[in-house]
Amino acid sequence: MSDKIVIFDVDEVLLSFWQAMKGEYQNFIGRILSNEEADATISDYLHNPMKYRDFGCYFEKTKVLQHLPAIDGMPEVVKRLRNEAGCDLAIVSAISSLPEVLEMRKQNLKEIFGDVFNPVVCIRREQSKEAVLREVVAGYDMSFFVDDNPRNLQAVEGIVTYRVWMANKYHQFIWDAIDHSRMSVLYNSRDILDYVLAKI
Repeated sequence: MSDKIVIFDVDEVLLSFWQAMKGEYQNFIGRILSNEEADATISDYLHNPMKYRDFGCYFEKTKVLQHLPAIDGMPEVVKRLRNEAGCDLAIVSAISSLPEVLEMRKQNLKEIFGDVFNPVVCIRREQSKEAVLREVVAGYDMSFFVDDNPRNLQAVEGIVTYRVWMANKYHQFIWDAIDHSRMSVLYNSRDILDYVLAKI
């Protein structure tokens, strides 16, 4: 066990999610969306998720979550954080509670990154990550949590040493609405590597 751990969310941190969701949503509604329409739909979904409940049920029955591609550069960053920086690595991600969906997620991660994450914790979307993160960081002198949703970072203040927002336009409205003065914002996989190396 190392004295430091980097904990990742999955969607839009390790794996590319929105593009896959856009494709399946187009299949669901039966037409192609322009980039502007897709952005507006994703924004509406994040503000009003219950409107898209039927699509959510449809999406979970697809095999998309078994084949999401890695965010550019993340496999190399994960490898270097483990082998060069000597960090333990973990995942705390919110996703469906369906066993088959959880299995697809774990297989997807294993195929791209190998067995480098321990633990891999997948909670239901409506659950807070607070209690899980408290358990995961126990015993570590230094901890990093990287998430694309600032609300998750806000919930774990005082639990992890460094809270890092993986910036994206879809969650900007949350970032702008909360006190993020004690969080860091990064923009790509290389930023994560440089940030961790500078802190340890």
